[in-house]
Amino acid sequence: MMSDAEGGQPMPQRTLWMHGVNMQVEYPNRLTSVRATGPFVRIEGTRGQNTWLHFPLPTPVVLDGVNMRIEGAIVSFRTRDHGCVHEVIIYDGEYR
Repeated sequence: MMSDAEGGQPMPQRTLWMHGVNMQVEYPNRLTSVRATGPFVRIEGTRGQNTWLHFPLPTPVVLDGVNMRIEGAIVSFRTRDHGCVHEVIIYDGEYR
């Protein structure tokens, strides 16, 4: 069991999921299509362009009196042969 940053108390373990339909596009003019389909979102971009995609993660700050922090994340995606993901950045509140 992990410990919190403020005194070494056991940190409750939680797994939280979010749907891709909650995604926000930073530069929508660089995309040709954004379509929410079930639990995911399909994004098609203009060839040669890039954009930032933002996914709000459900993150409880305090749970059972214990300060929580993100220890990791799993990202699931598929791309076509001409698409790629260059970077995944996760913020815990304002901290990268």
